Amino acid sequence: MDVKPFLILVVLVALAVSGCTTSAGGRWPAKGVVSPSDAPSAATIVQDDKLVISVIPERSHYLVGEPVYVAVRLRNSGDRTERVIESLHPEDGGVDLVITGPDGRAVPFVPYGETDRDTESNTSLSPGQTIGNMVPIFFGGNGWTFRKPGTYRIVAYFQFAAEKGKVRESKSAPATIEIVPSSQSTALVDDAEPVSQEVGKFLLWQAGDHLEKGLERLRALLDREPDSPLASYARFALGRSLSEPFMDYRKKTVRTPDCAVAQGYFSRVNDQHVTDYVRVQIAIAKGRCAAFEKDRKSAIPYFATAQDIMVNRPEYRTIEARVSEQVKHLTRD
Repeated sequence: MDVKPFLILVVLVALAVSGCTTSAGGRWPAKGVVSPSDAPSAATIVQDDKLVISVIPERSHYLVGEPVYVAVRLRNSGDRTERVIESLHPEDGGVDLVITGPDGRAVPFVPYGETDRDTESNTSLSPGQTIGNMVPIFFGGNGWTFRKPGTYRIVAYFQFAAEKGKVRESKSAPATIEIVPSSQSTALVDDAEPVSQEVGKFLLWQAGDHLEKGLERLRALLDREPDSPLASYARFALGRSLSEPFMDYRKKTVRTPDCAVAQGYFSRVNDQHVTDYVRVQIAIAKGRCAAFEKDRKSAIPYFATAQDIMVNRPEYRTIEARVSEQVKHLTRD
C-alpha cells in the first residue's frame, strides 16, 4: 500500500473535521484563533437603572418535581428608545438566571439547549414599554433544579452593550419560592437514576416518544397517585405530546397527532393544580386539535380561552402573536 496518498487523505479528513468544530464557548473567531496576549481586555460592567429586569414566579410554593415557570420581563424606564435582544430566554444569550438554594450556594441556571445563530434578533423598546417571556427553570443542562425542599432565590441579569469597553447590566430583585416535599418526588427527581433525566426532559419538552422509560415512569405516577398535582402535570405533558406530530428517527416514521387520546388526558387535568402557563398551552393544544380535525367552530373558543389568560401579560407576547395568527387563519372566508 502506498503510504503517502493515505497520509494525505488522513490530513484532509482531519482538516475537514477541525473546520467543522467549535470550542465549547461558541464559534471560532472570524480571523482565526486569538492568542490570549492579543485578546481584548474584559469589559467593564456598569449597573443600569434604565432597563429594569424582573423575574416573577407564577406561585410562591411548588412541590419537588413540579414544573416551575417564571415570567422574565424587561421594562424601559428611561426616556429614550433602546435596542435590546428580542428574546429573554436564557438559551438565547440575553438573560442569565442565578438560583440560590437552601444550602446558600448561588448556581447559574444552565438551559438544556443553546440557540446557535449568526446574528442576534433585536427589537426597539420604547420608553415605558415592557417585553417578556415565560421561562421553564425546573430542568436544564444540570438536570433538575429544585431537587430538595427549601427556600430558593432567583435573580435575573440582563447585559447589553454600552460605549466601547463597557457593558450595561440590569439586575432583578430576588424572587423567592418555597419547594415542599411530595409523596412522589423521589419517583421523579432522583439524580442517581437515568430515568429521572428522561422524566425531566419529557416534562420540559412535552414531547419525546423515544423517552420510553420516562414515559413509563409518568404513566406509573398516574396509576399510583391519579389525583395528585404532579399527575395533572404528567397528563398535560402526555396530552400535549400526543396533540402534535412527532418524528421518530429510530423508526424513521412520523407519528401523527392522536387528538382523541390527547383530549382524554387534558380532560383529567385539575385546573387548581396547574399554573396559567399550563392552562394556556392546554387551550392552544385543544384548539390545534380541533383545527387539525377541521372543526373550526370548536377551535376558535379554545384559542379565545388562551387569549383571555394572556391579556396584558407581556411574557406571553410571542405565544399570543402565534395564537392571533391561527385565529386569523381560521376566520378567513
